[in-house]
Amino acid sequence: MSMIHGLSADVAFVAMYKKVATSTSLQGIYKTVNGGVSWTHQPSATFDYAAGGFPNVVHFWNANDGFCQGDATSNYFEIYTTSNGGTTWTRVPSANIPAPLSGEWGIVGYYSVVGDTVWFGTNKGRIYRSINKGLNWTVSQTPLTSYVNVYMANHMVGLAQDKEGTLGTLYRTLDGGATWTLVNHTGPVYTNDLAYVPGT
Repeated sequence: MSMIHGLSADVAFVAMYKKVATSTSLQGIYKTVNGGVSWTHQPSATFDYAAGGFPNVVHFWNANDGFCQGDATSNYFEIYTTSNGGTTWTRVPSANIPAPLSGEWGIVGYYSVVGDTVWFGTNKGRIYRSINKGLNWTVSQTPLTSYVNVYMANHMVGLAQDKEGTLGTLYRTLDGGATWTLVNHTGPVYTNDLAYVPGT
């Protein structure tokens, strides 16, 4: 399992990937409406293992509107949106997503959401951003060159953290991720996760 996103005590979504090639389970997005007692695969978010599909992230803004993101297949990131709770998913066309670098992929659970805006990090230190729930994307290169996670306090202010190279190094954006500056700090920075305190 890549991650889980819960909407209520009853409704949740998970992004599932194959751990081994011989597994007969279908990878992709699954939904529960009974608190996890049973799960239903949503096949229109394809994430075809044979084509290199690998789901990383799933997020819903409400009971209907959601997006999911996976590694590149057919030379562009596999990103889907839904407006009916995942009953049908539509792949975002390549023209709406900046092309990945050679060997670039997303990372399980590395994303941030504020309002309709969503960001996700890659293994090349880049951060993709959509301001319309995943329909159109831009990308910026942080000063980092390896696994990066992004944590946004609001639409403009946030942090990017190095998760592999210079482990724990932090950069800050004041313009929604267009540019990044180094955060000077003292003491250890732990790398499991970060979160802004609401209202700060």
